[in-house]
Amino acid sequence: MIIVQDTTFYSGFLMLILAPELFNKLKDLGSAFHSGKVSKGALKKTEALLEEFDEEQLFGSNELDQTEPPTLLMDDVQFSYPEGFQLSHINFVAKPYEKIALIGATGSGKTTLLHILAGLVPHTNGSYLLGTIHLREIEASSWYDQMTLISQDGYLFAGTIAENISLGSKKKPTNEAVLNAATEAGIIEWIEQLPDGIHTLVGEGGRGLSGGERQRVFMARAFYKKPNVVFFDEPTTGLDLRTETMLQASLKKLSEQSTVIIVAHRLYTIREADRIYLLENGTIRASGTHETLWKEDDLYRIMITTQQGGTQA
Repeated sequence: MIIVQDTTFYSGFLMLILAPELFNKLKDLGSAFHSGKVSKGALKKTEALLEEFDEEQLFGSNELDQTEPPTLLMDDVQFSYPEGFQLSHINFVAKPYEKIALIGATGSGKTTLLHILAGLVPHTNGSYLLGTIHLREIEASSWYDQMTLISQDGYLFAGTIAENISLGSKKKPTNEAVLNAATEAGIIEWIEQLPDGIHTLVGEGGRGLSGGERQRVFMARAFYKKPNVVFFDEPTTGLDLRTETMLQASLKKLSEQSTVIIVAHRLYTIREADRIYLLENGTIRASGTHETLWKEDDLYRIMITTQQGGTQA
């Protein structure tokens, strides 16, 4: 404690008033110094990211037929990340309106292959045809206008449910079209329970909605756009039984009007596929129907038996 002798009442009173102000300024200075140090570190990380070369998919000027899904055909496609993982010798075909399942252990390359198929990541070798045209020769909008990617980390923007459902489509948004998409996706009952229906506001990133509810909006977005090709990274966790059932029903309905390619984790999805691609260490180990792979591939039998808790398929 500091004792100042011969201090008048007025001087002491003034010191008592000014002392907190001085302390607050010192505290603000300390906070600013700390923020500056943190920002400096963040700036270095940002500069490092900006300096990284991120290769993008190249496109051309050819138009795709919009009336029906194209056949997706990969011949000896290869891809590698700078850190070492690579996909090699990928041969793949998805015919119009087929339902294709990509399966494999974590890190086998399922999601990477899905992103290459969607045109988000360029392959380094081999050929990838949409119909009879190389992907790199097709106009970007001609491809992206007729495909939809539903990923586990999809994003919802701050706005209404209706605005998020209609996002990504060139059609003029109308309440009727949004409600029709919600009905087709099987989420109309859920939307009707919201305070303002399709005009209910959600926060940035879907704040205020559960993981299952966000997935429902993503599915309705696909029905609103009515794409020819749907790429779906199936959620692994966080879905209740009702949401899971709804997603499965929606996928079945989508496959009636689109080619559907799924990174599959659930037995039901796998068994319902027209063709299954089993990936292992960046290569396609086997492909075929559930019945064929069950008979011919040991790894597939182990995966399916494990998921069923040891019972035979």
